[in-house]
Amino acid sequence: TPDGLYVQEASWGLGQANLNLGAYAAASAAFEQALAIDKGTDVAAKSRYCLGMTAAMAGDTAQARMEFLVVDPLYPTYPEWAASALIRAARTALDDGMPDKAIGDLERILARYGDTPAAGEARELQAQISGQQ
Repeated sequence: TPDGLYVQEASWGLGQANLNLGAYAAASAAFEQALAIDKGTDVAAKSRYCLGMTAAMAGDTAQARMEFLVVDPLYPTYPEWAASALIRAARTALDDGMPDKAIGDLERILARYGDTPAAGEARELQAQISGQQ
């Protein structure tokens, strides 16, 4: 419903505000609330992405990577969010010393989302990783 979408947007906005304030638990709760309203919208896709960002900013890289990785299979109809989440997953893997996992994430971006802005970033990251190995 249109009203539900407004509430979902408001919940996402509240999550963003709390994330910017460093109130990670409150941010996560607001993003989860947005997801509970309707899981099939672009707001849901960006809420899932933001759950990853929240975990990353809170220092929980394992949780962040998990959240980023589920955006792709859950929201392929929102390629910008899915590809951006895979970029974040790759960066998280690199930060955690897992370049092979990062390469896999980047290859998925190029295979599935080659026409998104994230594809250029994926190619750049691949070149950086190749130069370090």
